[in-house]
Amino acid sequence: MGGKLVATFIVYLVVSTLIAYLTRVALPPLPGATPLPFANVIQVAATAGILAYSFSFIPSALWFGAYKRTIVANVIDGIIYGVITGAIFAWRWPH
Repeated sequence: MGGKLVATFIVYLVVSTLIAYLTRVALPPLPGATPLPFANVIQVAATAGILAYSFSFIPSALWFGAYKRTIVANVIDGIIYGVITGAIFAWRWPH
C-alpha cells in the first residue's frame, strides 16, 4: 500500500505543477506588482483542476465497464478536489 500512496502523491504533485504552470501562463503578473484578484486565480486553477481530476479517468472507466454511479461519484470528487486545488492556489498565489 505504501508504494501506491507514494505513486498517488507523485501524480498529484505533477498535476499541481502543471496547474501552476497553466495558471501562470494564463494570468501573467499585472504591471506595478498589483496582486491578481483571488477570483481570477481560482477561476483558472480550479477549472484546470476539475479537468484533471474529474475527466482523466472516464475513458478507462468506460472501456473497463465501471458502474455509472462510480463514474458520477468520481466526477463529483474531482470537482471537489479541483475547487480545493484552485482555492489553495488562489490563496497562496504570489503577490
